[in-house]
Amino acid sequence: MPNEPTENGTAQITPDAAAENTGAISETGAVTDPANNQAQPTEKTFTQADVDRIVQNRLKSAVKAELKKLTGETPETPTVQELQQQLKDATTKAQTFERKEAVQSYLTDPKNKISVKAQDLTGVVELAAGFIQYDEAGAITNLKEAVEKVKSLAPSLFAGNPAPNINQGRTDSELPNDMNAFIRQQHAERN
Repeated sequence: MPNEPTENGTAQITPDAAAENTGAISETGAVTDPANNQAQPTEKTFTQADVDRIVQNRLKSAVKAELKKLTGETPETPTVQELQQQLKDATTKAQTFERKEAVQSYLTDPKNKISVKAQDLTGVVELAAGFIQYDEAGAITNLKEAVEKVKSLAPSLFAGNPAPNINQGRTDSELPNDMNAFIRQQHAERN
């Protein structure tokens, strides 16, 4: 038998097999020519589409590298999305500050004739700032309405308005002086 398998399963080319074939494949995959008995590597062929794809990929890489060199971009340089997020966050913080500042200025301006208890000023500012709206140019459109909405929701925060009665309609004269006696009386009435 001219081609005898070896232990690893490949065929071993014998001198008789080489003489019978016009070309044989060695164990390395190279084609041998029986006339000059030298190994010739097989060439890989590319289609035009493969060549175009390879060239495009290399061009993209080269252009990106050149742009990075020209702009001084480093791996730490933020991306466009990161810069947009930073801008959005900064705008939100600035608008929050602007809303609070506008409400506080409006409340403390004597010409608006709005009296807010000093201890409640921060609360009113926080509440009213949540109702502020902006137009397309970024200007506040409803400052007065936002303050009026807070005034209607929590009138006790404004001076001159009484706090809601939390004593279930009882006056001070009806409330007991001795709370222990009051609790005992209430308990006795239930039993």
